Amino acid sequence: MIDTIVFDFDGVILDTERPNFESWEEVFASHGVELDLGHWSRHIVGTADESNVFGHLEQLTGRRVDREAVESARRVRYLRRVNSQAPMPGVLDRLREAKALGLNLGVASSSSRGWVEGHLQRLGILEFFGAIWTRDDVANAKPDPEIYRSVTAALGSLPQQALAVEDSAHGVNAAKGAGLYCVAVPNSITRHLPLRNADLRIDSLTEISFEGLSEELGLK
Repeated sequence: MIDTIVFDFDGVILDTERPNFESWEEVFASHGVELDLGHWSRHIVGTADESNVFGHLEQLTGRRVDREAVESARRVRYLRRVNSQAPMPGVLDRLREAKALGLNLGVASSSSRGWVEGHLQRLGILEFFGAIWTRDDVANAKPDPEIYRSVTAALGSLPQQALAVEDSAHGVNAAKGAGLYCVAVPNSITRHLPLRNADLRIDSLTEISFEGLSEELGLK
């Protein structure tokens, strides 16, 4: 029986993925090259390593770039977009439903604690979560399963009694590697990826209820 739901943050609770890609797309265009969405979603989404992006840019241009200056300008544009975002469709309904059902709620994110908690506070949903684990709390980032093992333990649950909500291959693989069930809810950036390891794939959290999902997966 499922007693715990663990959400990824970026692209699941808040649409940070599209603004992030678009801000980097502008950087690449300013250097005369194109940032391919397929490369981005396969190799960048779900990681916490910006050096991968700069490495790809420098490989395409054949020259070094001033990473600090580029990132400073890009981040201003990115934050302007993200700070106006509301939660992803269905998130508030699923959080309220989970609380009504008495489920434990957690977050497992590859972003920093300040980033995650700051936005959860801004969105007015921080109090829903009993445990928040970020890249600041683990030695190994997704797709390593460490973060999911840690957050389920912090919530007093077992992995086999927990369900992860993810949007990327790295996230799905981390959750499944830790022994959790996983529902994939890809966003506009990861929609074309197969995400085959997920137990279920849906287009939006508006499509399901956690109670109904448990029945669909045969978990009750």
